[in-house]
Parts: sequence; C-alpha cells; structure tokens
Amino acid sequence: PSLSQSGSGHAPPPRSQPVASLADVLSAKAARSMKPDPRWYLKLLLSVQVIDIIGKPNLSFSPEIPAVSGLHVQVLQEQDISELMEFQDSRCIGRTVVFSHEEAHARLESGWRCFGARRLGCMAGFVWFAPRALSSPDLHCEFEMDARSVMITNAFVAPEHRGRNVFPILMNESFRTLTELGYKRVYGFVHHGNRSSKKALAKHHFQTLGMILSGFVMGVYFFLPFIADDAGICVRFCGSPWLRWREFFRKRAGRAIG
Repeated sequence: PSLSQSGSGHAPPPRSQPVASLADVLSAKAARSMKPDPRWYLKLLLSVQVIDIIGKPNLSFSPEIPAVSGLHVQVLQEQDISELMEFQDSRCIGRTVVFSHEEAHARLESGWRCFGARRLGCMAGFVWFAPRALSSPDLHCEFEMDARSVMITNAFVAPEHRGRNVFPILMNESFRTLTELGYKRVYGFVHHGNRSSKKALAKHHFQTLGMILSGFVMGVYFFLPFIADDAGICVRFCGSPWLRWREFFRKRAGRAIG
C-alpha cells in the first residue's frame, strides 16, 4: 500500500537525476504541462478533495504479524541514502512525489526518521516519519504536532512484496523503535477514497481524527480543516486563494511567448 504522497519537508532544489528513465518521465511531464488540458480547466472551475487526518494514539501497540523469512527492518542512516535513492529512482517512477538525494540528507539532519525493509539483502520498502511539523505542497498547508509526535509520509513497498506482510512488519518495527526513542503518537493524512492504505493502517489501530476539504470554485482555492480540539495536531494554511489564477495567467503568458 502507499500513503498519500503529498507530504514533504522544506527541501532544497531538485537534483539532476542519474537514472535516465526517471529523467525521461520528468521531461515528459514537463512537456505535457505546456499543452492545454481540458481537465485542468474543469478543475479550475470546480474540484473538491477530502483528506482524512488519522492518528495512532497508542504507539506501543503492535498487532501480531507472521514473520517473513529473510526480512529485516532498520533505521536508515546517511550511508544508506545512496541505496535508498537507487531503489526510489528505479521503483518509484510515476509516483507523485520523488524526494531528492539532498532532501534525504536534509531530512535526516533535521531529525526525520527513515526505516527501510530489506528482504534477502535487497531493499523492499521504506517509510519516513517527520517530527513536530510537516509541510504539504499539494494541500498548501503545514501540520504541527507536539515534541513527542511524528507524522508518517512517503511510505512505499515494491509491488512484488505487497500482500506478503512486508508493510505490516515495517510498521511494527518502526513503531517499536519510535517508542524506544520517546515518541508517543503517530499521525498521518490520506485521501478519503484510499481504502487500501486506510485498511492497512487500521490494523495498527489508526483512527480518523478529522478531515480537510479543499479544492477550487471558479479558480479560487478553499481550505477547510475539521479536526477535533483534543486531537493533538493542528493544521495551518500556507497558500493563497488565488494560486490557481496565478498559474492560469502564467501558462497563458508562456504559450503567448512560445
């Protein structure tokens, strides 16, 4: 399963990708962005998305998961970033968010935790946890928590390892280590219709704590958070209601110059 990939830290500029296939994908996306897309204009008129805010109140709880032969989970360190990036560049092509080598370094330096699952010595999946705050460029907001809380983001398991308890074991071991480090709660956010991720996290006793309604009406962005006062997490809007109109005029100006 894959969680919403909207979350990211304050990252440095994207790096030049060493993998040709990933560069081709990014180039194709850039080329398509210069062409008029009717769906873009429909979203400009009216679009709505529902994001569920979820949380695990008891971090020490771990469900019983059968062991997987040859599977090991560990906290990734600076020396593991090259392997992590190679795995991402070759297996995560086509995903919404691709973090850079520099951003991975910056995350670790700022206290983020990354857990990697290896099976028979090969990377099978990873998950990131952000302490205290997490910015979401897609939602144009920032989530804020207390010092003993983290937010899960950028979780990924390779397709051939899905349905084989790799993700549940990765979660169990991550939560166990986070508990040893003094953390008490884990939060996350996921699209309301993402049933696979919500079902996977429900096994670990994640609960829905609130929701965010966001979208566009006649090109004006709206952002409406509904989170319980005692949830232990708050969200702050960091964008502008007029951001889509700015993008609209930028694209028109670019086509006119071209």
